[in-house]
Amino acid sequence: MNISDFAKKRGIAPQVISKYIYRHPEIQEHIQKNGRSVELLPEAISLLEKVYPEPVEVIRDLSLARENELLQKLEESQEKVISLQERIESLLTIQYQIETKETEMKRLEAENRKIDDRLNEIEAEKEKLKESLEDQTEQTKEALAEVERLKGRTLWERIRNK
Repeated sequence: MNISDFAKKRGIAPQVISKYIYRHPEIQEHIQKNGRSVELLPEAISLLEKVYPEPVEVIRDLSLARENELLQKLEESQEKVISLQERIESLLTIQYQIETKETEMKRLEAENRKIDDRLNEIEAEKEKLKESLEDQTEQTKEALAEVERLKGRTLWERIRNK
């Protein structure tokens, strides 16, 4: 058997086998060169089989009914996964909406606090204006009383400027 045949049976490149042989002198003793071709003697084959065993063929031993059953279970599992992914997506959408509403609520609450503060300021200004109006009304009443007093003076009081 030559190196190429051995490599084909193992599913590897012939160069891999050649390099391995070159690096291991104990195998080189059991090869025979015929020109460009290298023949492996039985001892070399047995040494190489320890390093490069033949690939194992996996034989499917499932009955068609069992295979169909497993495929059905696989499809059901995939449908469940898809359903769960849709639920997760729906929940994430709801969570995003809730977060958006909470943010909007916080913004509105801040605006309400500003409005309340402004209303309190306006109420304070209103009270000040009311007090000022009352003061002006009192002053006006006093001024009117003074005018009435001055109108009611006699000639002699007017001359004396009382």
